[in-house]
Amino acid sequence: MTNNKLPRYQRFVEMTKSKRLPVIAGDLAHDGKHLGYAVSADAFLVPPHTIFAEIGTVLQTTSWTRWLDRIIGTEFDDLSFLDYEYGWYANALIRSGHFSTGIDPFRIRKWANFEQEFVDAESRFSACATLHDALLGALLGNSADRSQIQQAADFVLLAEPKLEMLDRKATLSIVADNFGREFLDDLILAIRFHQETGQKIEVHVKKLPIFVSDTTINDCDRLLQYTLKNETKLSEAINSLHNNKKLLFKCDEFWSSPLGFSEIPHEIFQASTGTIIIKGDLNYRRAIDDVVVAADTPFADLPSLPRRPLLSLRSVKSYCLAGVGSHQVDPWEFPMDGSIFLAQEVPAAGGH
Repeated sequence: MTNNKLPRYQRFVEMTKSKRLPVIAGDLAHDGKHLGYAVSADAFLVPPHTIFAEIGTVLQTTSWTRWLDRIIGTEFDDLSFLDYEYGWYANALIRSGHFSTGIDPFRIRKWANFEQEFVDAESRFSACATLHDALLGALLGNSADRSQIQQAADFVLLAEPKLEMLDRKATLSIVADNFGREFLDDLILAIRFHQETGQKIEVHVKKLPIFVSDTTINDCDRLLQYTLKNETKLSEAINSLHNNKKLLFKCDEFWSSPLGFSEIPHEIFQASTGTIIIKGDLNYRRAIDDVVVAADTPFADLPSLPRRPLLSLRSVKSYCLAGVGSHQVDPWEFPMDGSIFLAQEVPAAGGH
């Protein structure tokens, strides 16, 4: 069902390879001088085939090994584009020395405006009166993405999240996406969810800084240190929830791996887990195996679905979209600049 000849797919791939990745490579080379490594931007461009062997040497987790077993022997230009991206970013981590130094090569960009982002989040927290407000805020937070070359001038709220999408009698899980404004809006949602339900919230973040502005467990540790020194209502709420073990940050290697969500390890989510929210475009692509189909294709008709039902809060920043009505968007052509925001309930494989 994947059609990599669709014009929208080809446009996205061409734009990413010719514009987005070179910009990111230049940022990495520039910031590396300040983070303690020196590398030419050219080193991050289309990786040689031998990068697979290097990835296998430094990334020996179960998920990455399974991915390598599947793609080994395939030239980069013959990969699905999501596989290509994972190879490119893994190469970037290797070239920046991440696996020997532990340095997040995207750290400078992620934290550059954090103090102002926190001030802005404090204002949104004060204005956020209800859980519904917080849920909508978590959706709109997807507008913040440092891997985007340019931000959309306007936005369309295609589908707004509703409270009935949330199981308010069980633990809420949030699979995080971008650090900064988006992650702070996720934490506001966590706070309001606990205030209205008394339930615990688990926020799942990445171990590897794999896609520019991904929230990592190190970012969470640094954020908690910041909130301890920042006496505001938002800081106090975050610290209170975390200290009372009502807000947990969890980090499984699966989240920064290239595998689709049909392969989520069963042990990641407990039996007490209720709604699982996935944030952002990348998580959505992984949820439905990065298919390229008509946007009005029902989820039930897709070849791959996640192991658990999910609630996706996302702005559309790629060619991957399904489960929307033809009256909402053109099934074959739609904006991929992040201007479309939507909440979608993605069913599990087999209806489980």
